[in-house]
Amino acid sequence: MWVLPGMNRFVTLTWQDWSASATVFKKGNPEKSEGKRGHLPLKTEDSYQRLDPHLGEYLQGLEQPRTEWDLFDMSLQVARVGDTDLQRDKCLAQVSHIRNKVGKKLNSPDPYSIIEHTNEIVFQELGYCGNGEDYYHPFNSLMDRVLERRTGIPITLSILYREVVGGLGLPTWGVGMPGH
Repeated sequence: MWVLPGMNRFVTLTWQDWSASATVFKKGNPEKSEGKRGHLPLKTEDSYQRLDPHLGEYLQGLEQPRTEWDLFDMSLQVARVGDTDLQRDKCLAQVSHIRNKVGKKLNSPDPYSIIEHTNEIVFQELGYCGNGEDYYHPFNSLMDRVLERRTGIPITLSILYREVVGGLGLPTWGVGMPGH
């Protein structure tokens, strides 16, 4: 089971034998669903229409080969499940602004220079950091809130960092950290 925290509802996804079952619950009352419950085979696009459209986009994205996943866009899709008013363009503009700040400091496309200047801008100048005081707060997992509050958990901060440096020409790969 996977729980996606949102501002006013929760979505539980259960995966088994290449199919998913999803239920959307109203916040504060996990016993009462919004009636958007269903068992869906992963390979049937029509089945996604029965769910929240943003959750459907996310599930369709999971069908792509992992090498084609756009983790930043997928993180925005997760956040839109809980906040349908999320402004995707605003989030992309915020990342573009960060990338431009880093780009102005670069003298060369050297990977070490990109990392050094990205660290300086993201963590020192803009103050992005992990939320050590309230690690499990749902906003730490929602990319729009991470951009707004400049605090998150390692995975959301890593996805943001990857989006910034990827746009500067530095390829990155995620590394699983078992036991984290």
